[in-house]
Amino acid sequence: DKKREELQGVKLQDALKHPVWSMGAKITIDSATMMNKGLEIIEASWLLDKAADVLEDEAYAARIHAMTKVLAAEVKKHAYDETVHALYNECERGVDDPQKIWWVQAEALLGFLNAWEKTGEGRYWDAVLAQWAYIRDVLADKRPGSEWFWYVSEDGAPGSDQPIVEPWKCPYHNGRMCMEALRRGLKEEQK
Repeated sequence: DKKREELQGVKLQDALKHPVWSMGAKITIDSATMMNKGLEIIEASWLLDKAADVLEDEAYAARIHAMTKVLAAEVKKHAYDETVHALYNECERGVDDPQKIWWVQAEALLGFLNAWEKTGEGRYWDAVLAQWAYIRDVLADKRPGSEWFWYVSEDGAPGSDQPIVEPWKCPYHNGRMCMEALRRGLKEEQK
C-alpha cells in the first residue's frame, strides 16, 4: 500500500513486480490502474450474490441481492451493445471500447443469468440467450484445437493474434462460465 505521492514515481517495471502472482503485463497493469474494473461489475454481481448466500445471513444477503440487482441493471443499460448483443470491453473517459473481449462475454452471460434468476425479468433472459448466441456464433474459434477468440473487433473480425489458451482464459473464465451455466440448468434447447 502506497500513498498517492509515492505512486507518482512508480515505473512500469515496479508495477509489474507483484509479490504474490504473475498474470502478465496487460492484466497486471489493468488491475493496478483499475482500467478493467468497470466491466468486472457484471462478474461481481453474480459472485457477490453467491458469497452472500454462502454466509447464510438472510438480512445481509437481502442487502447484497438488492445491490447486485442494481449492478446488473446498470451494466445492461450502459455497457450492453444491443446491435450485436455483447458487452463492450470497457469505457475510458466516456469513450466505449467496442472490442468484445472473451472474458467479458463469459461473465456477462453469468451476470445476466443470475439477474434473470433473481428477478424473472425477460430482458435478462433475452440477454442470456443473445449473449450465448454471440459466444457460440462469433466468439467461438472454429479452428482445430482452438476454443474462443481473444476478442472480436468493432468490425466483427476475430482477433487471432493472441494465444489460444492462457491461464486466465480457458481454465478460469470460459471454463467457469460453462460449468456455472450448466450447474444452474442452462441448456441450449431452452431457446
